[in-house]
Formats: sequence, structure tokens, C-alpha cells
Amino acid sequence: MSEKQRVYLLVSLSFAIILFIILFIKYENSKSTYDRISEYVNVGLVLQKDTQQDFKLKDIDISFIRDSFNDVHVLFFSKHRVIHYVYFKSKEMEGQRVYWKAGRYEQMQLFAGVIYDERINQLSINGITDNQLLKVDYDRRSYYLSITPESQTEPIMIKGYSKNNELIYSNE
Repeated sequence: MSEKQRVYLLVSLSFAIILFIILFIKYENSKSTYDRISEYVNVGLVLQKDTQQDFKLKDIDISFIRDSFNDVHVLFFSKHRVIHYVYFKSKEMEGQRVYWKAGRYEQMQLFAGVIYDERINQLSINGITDNQLLKVDYDRRSYYLSITPESQTEPIMIKGYSKNNELIYSNE
């Protein structure tokens, strides 16, 4: 093989690799949110596409979707990547009035919670009041979402208030 043929082969191979990378990136970015959710959530579950609702909080995309057992999945996305995932049972868990889960991503703390107790009308999370949280009414329940600086204190303190602004729940 001559030097000219080697150079031609190397340039052709490099071009093919670059083209493959570009096509792969385009393919990944063209996926729908539903496709990304389906890839992330347990393969054995059948997701109900018509129940998907999408929201935005700061620079984070958040999707809610229900599965065939009527359980709710909440996924936080940043740049098309799942960065936090929370699974909520459709039926109230024994004695559970509020269920929540927190996670971290870069310099942020991500929070998602659901109220099972219908007497709780609003929440505060580590002093962050209801009007600073994203409240989502989905599937006959109230969900609360927040994104705060990672410096938030641990443990997370949650307080629930009645319609009369009376404290009726605290995880302290």
C-alpha cells in the first residue's frame, strides 16, 4: 500500500467516524421525552403515554407519567439526561401522609414530594414556602417540586399546613 493510499484510507476512516458520531448525537437529541422515560423506567412496566405531563423548573425539565398500575413516575432532566427519578405509589402507603425523595445534581438539591393526606393544603420544605415551590396537581394528588442550592441543610424538614394555615404535619 502506497503512502498516498494510506493517507486516503486514514482520511476516509476519520471522516466515517466523525459522521457516525454526528449521526449518533443527532439521534440521541431527536428522541422524544417519552422515549427517554421509557428507556429509564423499569422495562417491565407499561407506561401510559397519554398521561405524560411536562413542566419546567429553573433550567430543569420535569416529566410526570403513570404506568399500568397507576403508579406515578417523576423524572428530572437536564440536557436530555435523567438526573433524578422518583416513583410514587398510587395508593397511600400505610400511615404515610407525605412521601418525598431528594437527590443532588451538580450544585443543586432536587426535591419531589406528594401529599397523601387530603387535609394538608400546603407544604414548606426547609423553610421554603408553598409559593416558592412548584406545585403540580397530577392524577388527583398534589406534588411539590423544588430545586435549591446544594448547601441546603440535612435532614430535610417538611411541614404541612391546613387550609387555615394550621400546622398539621411535621417530619421533625
